[in-house]
Amino acid sequence: MTTYRALTRRGVSTRTAAVLVGLPRSTATRAPRTLARGPALVPANKLGVLERGRILAVVNSPRFVDLPPIQITHGPAC
Repeated sequence: MTTYRALTRRGVSTRTAAVLVGLPRSTATRAPRTLARGPALVPANKLGVLERGRILAVVNSPRFVDLPPIQITHGPAC
């Protein structure tokens, strides 16, 4: 891709530069993707360590251990 950009900066047409580099012109002229970097956002409703531990204790209890999560939260077992 850098070769393509170097050629076009020197006045070579985009069509010719794409042929020389061996790329489709649509791919060569597409704007490069830039990754958005920043701090990882923490959800406002993230469970705390104690809350998570309590939930796991209940879910893994003998009463619920054989049920899928959807049945624990919405099923008749509650």
